[in-house]
Amino acid sequence: ERMHQAHAELARARQQADAEALRAHSLQAQAEAERDRQVLTRAQVAYDALAALRAQSAARPALGAERLQSLRRLDRAFADATLQRETVATRLAYALPPGQDIRLHGADDGTALRGQGELLLDAPTELQLAGGGQLRITPGGRDLASLAQEHGRAGQRLRDALATLGVADLAEAEARHAADETLRAELALAEQK
Repeated sequence: ERMHQAHAELARARQQADAEALRAHSLQAQAEAERDRQVLTRAQVAYDALAALRAQSAARPALGAERLQSLRRLDRAFADATLQRETVATRLAYALPPGQDIRLHGADDGTALRGQGELLLDAPTELQLAGGGQLRITPGGRDLASLAQEHGRAGQRLRDALATLGVADLAEAEARHAADETLRAELALAEQK
């Protein structure tokens, strides 16, 4: 019977050792599962951030260096055409007393001049005087009409390019290009993780 008792104790000891090993294994498995859950959560957060960056990048057309350089050239061409036009156009400065105006007929048909200001005239213009009478101003200068047309075309090309890129002006395009570069860098970094 001692032997039987010894076998029973041995069996209990083995069962207890097996139970402790199972508990230890269970605790280790739970800890590994928690670590895996944390890794999975971090991976999901990184994936969501990457997806958000990709969506942000895809949401608007890229404003690459070539497009920005082209826009800079168009802006410079418009500025040059403006300067040439202003240099050659006839400058009309006016200062009118309160309540008096002069009607301008020409390129800006029917505009009323009031108060004080300045206009650049690059086309024949008539000023209708308040008490009657009119003044006709015919700007001179070399190729004024072609300069005015080139100014208009340069302005239109610039406006078209700005509209295509969805920006109001060159400064906004520069800012967007910088933001695009930052976004690309963030996207590349997120894809490496």
